[in-house]
Amino acid sequence: MRMNVTKLIAENPVAGARFFHFIVDMFIKHVLGVGQDHPGLYGKTSAYYATVEQQGRLTLHLHMLLWILKSLSPQEIRDKIMDPNSDFQKKIVEYLESVHVGEL
Repeated sequence: MRMNVTKLIAENPVAGARFFHFIVDMFIKHVLGVGQDHPGLYGKTSAYYATVEQQGRLTLHLHMLLWILKSLSPQEIRDKIMDPNSDFQKKIVEYLESVHVGEL
């Protein structure tokens, strides 16, 4: 008889934590490109900080802050967004409108 994943994790939280750690390591290595000879999905990751939290269902989740090499500073982003003639501003608005979906 097959057990469901929730029951397996509840019965062996160490195994669940070790699997979570493995997945996070693979994300950092392959998606972010840390320690690899290729840039990550978002560009070359120059640094990162992450913390793990446990949800009410006892499952783990990650909060991560990335520093991407040669990316715009917060001030540069602000300047580009505030410039009414900026192509950057137009593209940001188009992107945000394309990813936001609201339904009643």
